[in-house]
Amino acid sequence: MLCLFTLSPVAVAAGETGDGGVAAELESLQLTVSGSQVRVCGGAGQQLEIFDLAGIRVSTIKIDSDDKTFQLHLQRGCYFVKIGKIVRKVSIR
Repeated sequence: MLCLFTLSPVAVAAGETGDGGVAAELESLQLTVSGSQVRVCGGAGQQLEIFDLAGIRVSTIKIDSDDKTFQLHLQRGCYFVKIGKIVRKVSIR
């Protein structure tokens, strides 16, 4: 099953601080989840952090290129993925 999450500036319009930092970050990031693989586009130099639903960090990965695919060795379930200031809920199947 393919799950596609695109980070869009619409998601933060109400919480934007006026500096454009979060909105600019959202425009440049794409996060795609397929099975247990995560593809990040536009996140070079940042860290991808994965948290379980209890808020415990289960993995931290350094993103070293603009288009990177990671194989996650996690159990099936829901997780929170954080890149910079952006947080998204994903389902690993």
